[in-house]
Amino acid sequence: MNLTTVHVPALLQETIDGLHLGEGMVVFDGTAGGGGHARLICEKIGPGGHYIGVDLDISALERTKHALQSALCKKSFIAGSYRDLDSILAKEGVSSLDACLFDLGFSSDQLEQSGRGFSFLRDEPLSMSYRESSPDEALTAYDIVNTFERENLLLILKNYGEEKFSERIVNAILEARRKAKIESTFDLVRIIEGAVPAFVRKGKQHPATKTFQEIRMAV
Repeated sequence: MNLTTVHVPALLQETIDGLHLGEGMVVFDGTAGGGGHARLICEKIGPGGHYIGVDLDISALERTKHALQSALCKKSFIAGSYRDLDSILAKEGVSSLDACLFDLGFSSDQLEQSGRGFSFLRDEPLSMSYRESSPDEALTAYDIVNTFERENLLLILKNYGEEKFSERIVNAILEARRKAKIESTFDLVRIIEGAVPAFVRKGKQHPATKTFQEIRMAV
């Protein structure tokens, strides 16, 4: 596993300043990521402080651990979702927090290194899940493009990103999956490129941009 992060948090110093951190504080970081925020948080809260880092992505959590090897604050790393904040704090024996940080969305590490199909520029399995190995019941991009009915696919493409050519793309997906399963990101990219008009394929924005964004949101 590559423990070097390529992700640079946006507005890092402004975010840390906005948390108004001080010595001895207990801080919950719901999206630990590559540890970009964590390093500065630990510096601010010092040896008496407690950093609680949470992430569904095990690789991201390992990068955060690596980034905080020499940090002096108390550190807890939990593989899970920030939506389970209450149960996580109960297990940690923490009754109250001084600050919380939620840096929502995916990171450059997930685009560049995850191998889970977040980017249309790499030929990878269609997952788009923050989990490295999704449990059987967890939704993936593969499930969406291969099993969702037409109405649900249209709902995703129209409502999440206002894709102008959603009907053409959905019809192309349905036609393609009748012949074979849509397995990879490049399979999906080829379908999208074949569905949209030529001027879209030649435009500045990649024709798969909105569809990938919308499916990531659905996952």
